[in-house]
Amino acid sequence: MSKKLKILCSLWFLVCASLSAALTDAWPQMVRADQSATITMVFENEPLLEKPERLALLYVNDDGLRSDGQPFQYGVKETIPFVIEGNTLKATLKFPGETIHTLTLVDTNKGHETPVAVFKLYSLKPDFFALRPFKGNFHMHSQFSDGAEKTGSIMVATCRMYGQDFASESDHNAYAGSEEAMAFFHHVPTDMKAYPGEEVHSQGNSVHILSVGSSESMADWFRNNQPEYEACVKAELAKMGQPLPSQFMWMTAASHVIWDRIRSRGGMAVFCHPYWRPDSRQYIPKPVSDHFFNEMYCDVIEIVNGGSSEDSILQYHEQTAKGTVIPVLSSSDAHAAKSLIVSFNLVLSETVDIKDLIRNIKKCRSVAVQYIPKTNKYYAHGSERVARYAYFLLENFYPVRHDPWCKEEGEWLVKLAKQKAGDINDPAGCEAALENLKKTQGRVPALLEKYWQR
Repeated sequence: MSKKLKILCSLWFLVCASLSAALTDAWPQMVRADQSATITMVFENEPLLEKPERLALLYVNDDGLRSDGQPFQYGVKETIPFVIEGNTLKATLKFPGETIHTLTLVDTNKGHETPVAVFKLYSLKPDFFALRPFKGNFHMHSQFSDGAEKTGSIMVATCRMYGQDFASESDHNAYAGSEEAMAFFHHVPTDMKAYPGEEVHSQGNSVHILSVGSSESMADWFRNNQPEYEACVKAELAKMGQPLPSQFMWMTAASHVIWDRIRSRGGMAVFCHPYWRPDSRQYIPKPVSDHFFNEMYCDVIEIVNGGSSEDSILQYHEQTAKGTVIPVLSSSDAHAAKSLIVSFNLVLSETVDIKDLIRNIKKCRSVAVQYIPKTNKYYAHGSERVARYAYFLLENFYPVRHDPWCKEEGEWLVKLAKQKAGDINDPAGCEAALENLKKTQGRVPALLEKYWQR
């Protein structure tokens, strides 16, 4: 056999070995910072586990530390002791700091380190370790206002298909779209949550306001109680003073009134797409949007929204550099199901309950995630600490563990929602979808138990 052929055969052997061997699972993936944890790695078809003397487990800390917290020395690799039991490898070590850690199992045969498996995990300080990440979207439209899909339940079901855990339909001055979605999801065996939502623009006020989680419709209130609404705005004008020129004061006072009423009904008051520019001009006067960023009378500002995000993001960074605390939101503002993928929120919360989500968003424990389909990249906007963790989850947890199951569940939910809306006629398929949902309910929340250190 020629030398060249031997080399080709060796390369082919390595390729075949890498294809036949697999790290099928590893946990926990989120561990307590500055504490020890036992990592379990499960393999399939890995003959090297029978030759532990050839294996080494290398540890790398993203912040340049050793597992004992001492500075990393360039050129010196840290190896971690491990034990092998059948197809399982276990290693116990300390994870310093709140950061990414990488464990690489290598074959050291003949002095070469050939990677066998790589596992990345994240260590969290106690306050963040007590929380769990949830993805969702609070801003979308159906035919209850100006959307393409017949019902809010179709939109929310599609959000599940895109790997989200919660959503609220928010039609223009129409609370009924979210009520329909909530009613649908209340009677379907799923872990996807649908919550109240509405995009409000009251009389004499062109500012768009998102009401999230409110117990009643804002639009119904000001339409059915116009004298009361106008009296509230006049009272707000009387106590506001003159922070802006008079031509901008009514819309400012009216926004205050709506935001206050949303809060009084248990909801989250959001200033929508501040620098949205339809027809080549800003939809509200720039002095008003700038003022809202400065005063932060609302609870949250929607800095990512479809194609109108850039100026909002720039203003967010400018304002936070001055010391202003700005909780942020990212919304698709989708008017069709196919547009729901573009952006979402990643919230760190005790539970996926709407009250917990709202409280943690207000505490800036969330990031506005912007997805760019052409590049298949995510950009997380918010505090550095939350965003850094979010990037890890978006690369290492969601696409591998969470989103595939959500996609499957979402496809069943979309089928049921479209059947209910009259878009399809497939009773047998819907019956099968319902049975599948019954069997799989609880499996996505179970990930938050398995992959977090106990």
